Amino acid sequence: MREQPRAPLKPNPAPRAGNAETHTPLADGMAARQVAVSALHAVFVERRSFDDAFARAASKAQLPARDRAFARAIAATVLRRRGQLKEVVSRFIDKPLPAKQGQLEAILLSAAAQLLYLATPPHAAISLAVDQCRIDRNARRFDKLSNAVLRRVSERGPEILRTLDAAVLNIPPWLYARWQNAY
Repeated sequence: MREQPRAPLKPNPAPRAGNAETHTPLADGMAARQVAVSALHAVFVERRSFDDAFARAASKAQLPARDRAFARAIAATVLRRRGQLKEVVSRFIDKPLPAKQGQLEAILLSAAAQLLYLATPPHAAISLAVDQCRIDRNARRFDKLSNAVLRRVSERGPEILRTLDAAVLNIPPWLYARWQNAY
């Protein structure tokens, strides 16, 4: 039998953006998650509207369309499911988080949203959340805490989530009471 000639190897494609030495898929995933966390932090702490906060965070990062959509999906999921996510995360934290925590709350909630709702592999969501803590000057000291909490969320979070009342937790109490009285 005669051997077929092999096709020549194709060169690796050039990176989409950024410096060739630093551009990796991991860096892309981090950028999208940073945009989501920055937008969430602006909504939670600075009381900005989501659209304004997301537009500002995304314009600074100049993400490709796919990464921008992923960042928006993370942030929107956290805002829609914030009550449930806070409840699940709080089950694994003994003490209240201090006032000077940086973006820790947004990091934990966005990673929990990825684990529980967006089907992100646990190793990716947890590792990048820990890296985000290390980048944030005020959240740096909570990197081990975030690792431990998010590992537990990935293991036991889905079963806890099934026991929670989504309507009660995700709707503000004043609005829920008003709806309950009206209907």
